[in-house]
Amino acid sequence: QIESLEKSLEDLLTRVDEFVGMLDMIRSDSSQVVNESIPQIYTKATEMRHIYRKIDKLEAFVKMIGNCVAGMEERVIKAETDLGTFPSTFKKILHTISIPSFLNVS
Repeated sequence: QIESLEKSLEDLLTRVDEFVGMLDMIRSDSSQVVNESIPQIYTKATEMRHIYRKIDKLEAFVKMIGNCVAGMEERVIKAETDLGTFPSTFKKILHTISIPSFLNVS
């Protein structure tokens, strides 16, 4: 009976050692996440906020240019109406020039 108790205790100690080893591995992985991954994520998040600000400024610039183009187009139409239309040659040239779609005002 003592032998079976010793065997059970040895098995239990083996399992405890395995469990402690697993806990050490988890602790090590957690430390790596805290010490390495979180600072990297924070740095990337800061970079992304900077990029988002640039995108917002670029969108505002594109919208401003679109408004300017729309205003210019209105003035050209008014000038054509007031002064008469361009000769057909100039009209054809101007119609072949395309405005990029992102400059169109919605």
